[in-house]
Amino acid sequence: MSRPALLLAAALVVCLGCGRIGFRALPSSVGEAGPDAASARDAAARDAAVVVADSAWWSPGLDAGSGFACAAQDGGACGTGGCLAGECATFGGSFVISQDGFGNRTCVAGNPRAGSACACPAGFAPIAEAVVSSLYDLSDRIYEADYRTICFAAPSTGADFRGAWARIVGGCAAMGCRPNPETGDCTCPAGSIAIASTTSDGLGCDWEQALCVGEGAPRTFAGAYVYDGMTCTAPNPLTGACTCPVESAPVDWGSPVLCAP
Repeated sequence: MSRPALLLAAALVVCLGCGRIGFRALPSSVGEAGPDAASARDAAARDAAVVVADSAWWSPGLDAGSGFACAAQDGGACGTGGCLAGECATFGGSFVISQDGFGNRTCVAGNPRAGSACACPAGFAPIAEAVVSSLYDLSDRIYEADYRTICFAAPSTGADFRGAWARIVGGCAAMGCRPNPETGDCTCPAGSIAIASTTSDGLGCDWEQALCVGEGAPRTFAGAYVYDGMTCTAPNPLTGACTCPVESAPVDWGSPVLCAP
């Protein structure tokens, strides 16, 4: 089944029992945050945060590993994270795989940091796979669920990205925690902020995926946010609003919205 370009800027909303599919528009470009961003208070907070993020964007890393050239760390190894494109990083991108009602899986949003394949770069592990959008139409017998996987390299102390986790939180039999490697459970490390969102898989299960935004200057990861179509329910800690910092953009259509350069 073809996938409209609208999916790049939309989260699917499932209407169980009514056979209709609705779309909730997500911000499609940096700086577009929806109706709630119109207030002077939100605009001022966003502008101030963007200035801070912009000034720190390519500043030297101060986290004993992340952000430094790999060649400068332990003969090419990284004290924090893994080596990605010549730089130590903890975030290795993400990818989305769609699964139909027969269990067939298709790569629908490849990872640019892994040659656009649904895979992680060398040295990075796939973690926190969870449903981030779904399509369910009983009358047409159509079912699809999109699973997003995050690529991560530990340890992450002081880095811009501190891992991720996923779990089923309601609607069906609870799934065991898919833990954050940095904590061993469904939590974020101290010094980071959890940005979490819950999505129905269309079959009665509610999936939660959380991204841990670290305190390090954004270099390979630029935070995350949750926008419900009307309001900013979880702003990006790096901007104070449902936006990505300058020089970054949303990388797929999942929720939480994930920002990267």
